[in-house]
Amino acid sequence: MNNKPRRIKIHKGFTLVEILVVVVIIATLASVAAPRFTTMRESARVAAIEANLLTIRTAASMFQADNAGETITGLDNLAKYMLGIATATMVNGDVKRFLDGNPKGATYSFATQTLTLSTRKTLTITLDDVKDPARFADRPHVAPVNPGDTRLTWEYNF
Repeated sequence: MNNKPRRIKIHKGFTLVEILVVVVIIATLASVAAPRFTTMRESARVAAIEANLLTIRTAASMFQADNAGETITGLDNLAKYMLGIATATMVNGDVKRFLDGNPKGATYSFATQTLTLSTRKTLTITLDDVKDPARFADRPHVAPVNPGDTRLTWEYNF
């Protein structure tokens, strides 16, 4: 008889089944989390626009308080009242330099409309490539969203 003690083999590493189980778990978690990240990114873009609009509204109030009787002719008038803004250059009604943190796809325009008894100035901010703009339709100053549209528009009258 063989009286030698048996050696127990110690396997180091993982089996193929264990690795496959881990890969399936990671893929399942990724498929659940990925759609949430895309909607969070879009919500962040909308939040940045709304923060910029609030900054512009506050700057407009400060301008009107400092310059009684003077009218706002564009975002150039408000630049010194806004923190973190490069001087906005108006060319054909479009702002060519944006507020800091301006999300991709956003455009700012300032228009003056002369009415019979008064002059109305409107700031319009447009954000393109929004996957579900109807989700943000209840936000303040958001213009009505047309079905199938991928654009959100904010309008603020001075």
